[in-house]
Amino acid sequence: MEKKNNGIYIPSIEASRVYEHNVRNKSATFEFKGLIPDSLELRKLKSQKVFSKYNSDESTKKKPKNTAVINVKFETTVKSGEYILESIPNRLIEKENELEELKKTIKDSKLLLKQYPNRKKLTDDIEKMEKKEHKLERTIKYYYDLKFDIETYYESKENDENHNSDKWEKVDTKDLRSKLYKEGFTIKQVDYETGEVTETFYKFYKRSSSKSRKGEAWFICEELYDVMVNWSRMNIPFVERQNVDLAGLMAYESLVTSSIIGTVEVDPKSILIVDEVINKFPETVNVVYKKDNHLDSKKDKITIENSIFDGEALVDESLFTGKFEGKGFLLLRSHMFKAAGFNTRLVQFYRDQFGEEYETATVEDMFGNQVKISEVRMVINPTCLKALKFSNVINDSDDKKESQNAMWQHWKRQLEQEEVMGVCKYEKGTKRGKLNDKPLQRTSYQMLNSLIDAEPKDIQKLVNVTEKDFIQSIKNDDEAFIQYLEDNANDINSNQMFVDLHRRIPNIVRTKMFRTFRSKTIGKYIEYVKKGKVRLVGDYVTMLSCGERYLYHSINEPIGDDRVLKGNEIHTTLFGEKGFNKSYVAFRNPHSSASNIYMCKNIRNSIIETYFNLTPNIVAVNSWGENIMNRLNGCDWDSDQIVLFDNNDLKRLVMESYNKYRVCVNDIDSDNTPYKLTPEDCANIDSKLSGSTVQIGFVTNVGQQVLSLISDKLKGGMKFEDEIIQKLIKKADVLTVLAGISIDSAKRQYAVKPNEQINHIIKELELNEIDVENASKEVKEYIDKELKEDEDKVFRGKPNFWKFVQDDRHIKNQKDEEKKPLMITHYNCPMDYLYDIKFARANSKDPIKLEELLILKDKRKGNRKQQKQLDELATESQNAISSTLMSGGDEDEVNVDLEDITEKFNEKFSKFKVNENTLYAILLQISEETEGDKKGKDKNNNCMRLMNHLYKSQKKVFLEAFKTSN
Repeated sequence: MEKKNNGIYIPSIEASRVYEHNVRNKSATFEFKGLIPDSLELRKLKSQKVFSKYNSDESTKKKPKNTAVINVKFETTVKSGEYILESIPNRLIEKENELEELKKTIKDSKLLLKQYPNRKKLTDDIEKMEKKEHKLERTIKYYYDLKFDIETYYESKENDENHNSDKWEKVDTKDLRSKLYKEGFTIKQVDYETGEVTETFYKFYKRSSSKSRKGEAWFICEELYDVMVNWSRMNIPFVERQNVDLAGLMAYESLVTSSIIGTVEVDPKSILIVDEVINKFPETVNVVYKKDNHLDSKKDKITIENSIFDGEALVDESLFTGKFEGKGFLLLRSHMFKAAGFNTRLVQFYRDQFGEEYETATVEDMFGNQVKISEVRMVINPTCLKALKFSNVINDSDDKKESQNAMWQHWKRQLEQEEVMGVCKYEKGTKRGKLNDKPLQRTSYQMLNSLIDAEPKDIQKLVNVTEKDFIQSIKNDDEAFIQYLEDNANDINSNQMFVDLHRRIPNIVRTKMFRTFRSKTIGKYIEYVKKGKVRLVGDYVTMLSCGERYLYHSINEPIGDDRVLKGNEIHTTLFGEKGFNKSYVAFRNPHSSASNIYMCKNIRNSIIETYFNLTPNIVAVNSWGENIMNRLNGCDWDSDQIVLFDNNDLKRLVMESYNKYRVCVNDIDSDNTPYKLTPEDCANIDSKLSGSTVQIGFVTNVGQQVLSLISDKLKGGMKFEDEIIQKLIKKADVLTVLAGISIDSAKRQYAVKPNEQINHIIKELELNEIDVENASKEVKEYIDKELKEDEDKVFRGKPNFWKFVQDDRHIKNQKDEEKKPLMITHYNCPMDYLYDIKFARANSKDPIKLEELLILKDKRKGNRKQQKQLDELATESQNAISSTLMSGGDEDEVNVDLEDITEKFNEKFSKFKVNENTLYAILLQISEETEGDKKGKDKNNNCMRLMNHLYKSQKKVFLEAFKTSN
């Protein structure tokens, strides 16, 4: 197995900034927040000699950077000149005042320097101020030039009949996307030392690897465009403007961008492709359909169609070698290919079936080709091979099988050239701990809140399984808390510092700094639990559907019903030998409502045990005659997971209402808009995707408001059959289906705008009235203010638990005049019962000062200048981290920023050589500031950050500053 490659960071930039750079001559600065992960895509890029030409000068060993590909986001519009003009006068006043004050300071400093010409620091300060002065002068000139340019534009527009420029007009994201996809863009960069200007032209390439649902896109330098587009599309001879399943093509050509952890060698001749199997059966369900422009739900008996091997492959155990030896499945990627390959004793199965004829026997694949059974090491079906959807481009025969066979042969030739398939992941066990040697896994608030019949005592019982005792242990048991810190240490937090300090001097736990840190850390953990993250016995398992049937289907032989899983039967060793003949509760994310909960029974199966090498984190399920795919919110078998829980209280709660909430089925028409292979149509599809796609989290959040209302009203005396309850259930059904649509949006469009449907549901929801008496101070003040303007206004709120689960990025982006406090109130729903749970206070301990733990040194011999510099650096570091966390935004980009900040300041601290006296003086000052009168949240955070930087950069000196016992 080859050595794993690292990913490469690429620029990530707003399309509006690209437009301003190209049209308004605004400079473009690169922030390397995008990433091409180790993938088949990256390996192909690296194999092109020209790729290295675009390596950035900012690259480091830890963070290689390259500009051959740019990630473009389409989140902001291009502001009009009129809008920009409004802000220029205030900005000029601000900058001119700042410049005036700075000039005065420089003048005074120069006078002082004449009196004290040997003051180097004063000379340095003047030099810094003069640089700032020049920068301010350039900025002021820029604003005056900008003002002149915009005003001239509008004068020309008004007076010149030949005016045809739109330079200072507003451009919305849809038009922006269309322009960039169609025309591409040029990035100009200036080498300020040589004055050399380089220009690079970029063309729309494909969707970004992990942000396709957000409508982000990759643009690639022109030098690499042709070779990479042809490679991405398997050299299929697509012709511009031809009719094509464009949404599918854009989704499937990006499969090679998925992050991989390695590769496996696969001989194309060893792959057997068999027909897809669709199982049909009748069932009464709740059908979600479009009625008068809005989605509705109705009870109906329909025919369910399950693709029982959808996205699933059988892979012989001989391919599970190296670091993949002993794994139960591998998620495989290749060109327009995606499959969960399960570890199967294929060779053994075929030897047992064919006996002495094994070496010479053949079977027909789905196209009628004869395949020698002794050569087969992998079995797939058409749902794995997305390339078959474009078979007519290779062979435009009226015979579909003939066209598909031509594509099958073409795909195998491409795989032969590549030699390998990428491996994205394999199954992994929990990292949440164990209870009585059984795995623990966390619930989610969606799971808990769908237990509609739960009472407060039921939720308390679930918390009592692990969380109650664990929280008390980390509050009162020092070793337990230290272990928790070590388990959750990372490069940004201070956990490892305190772990190592505790090993050297256990009494560190009695200092005020540590006790404050401990209280804050445990508070965050309790908040995390109250977000619905309650640990129960169970774990996530990857689903293998109808594996027994797949084996026999591969040789065109029937299998008796007495040899397969039936109904809701499953097979897993997750809970050991004693785990068979027991029932379990299953959830799949995204989980939307009570109709998505699955009850299943674990049994033995001789075929699975004989011919599959399944690990505990894989579960064999049955989808033949069982509506599992719809119940689990549109699951398939290309590595989808469920979490299985073994908890009697949970099972009882589920069984009490299991059959009341019928499974939902999507009956919404697909969007059959015809598309051609053009940049314009690519832009149209991605605009629809970004404009209509509701983030999955948002859909499920609205669903939880609906479930909270159902639960609250049922506990308030309403009956399940009441009209209000039934209307709410219909809304829950619609939201369940919309969640599935959101998942599929990158590859499939529907004749409905999810945003409009969500907003319609929100408008119709009548949330509970606020309990003003128990509301927060901010809410009371807000209500008092609003009542003065409208004394009849009614104030409604979301459930209390929303405090922990809301996405507050929109609040941070609100203008001051629009801001209002989070309106919450109590609901009789499971998550609010969790919100209400109280945990016992920690035992008190005699405090000790940090100073008492230090080895006495002479602080007078400390380097005061260095001490001040380090303190300022720590404050700067803390401010940068706090600012990044407060700014919100894309989680991946925030994490990249935090990594950059931490790495940058660690490097700065490592340049200092701090002696023991200086370190003693610093720690003594920290002791005074955190335990004396000079205290406060900001000071405490800054002191902690300073200690952590010193620990990482001067580890030996830092630890040896403390006594070894006390």
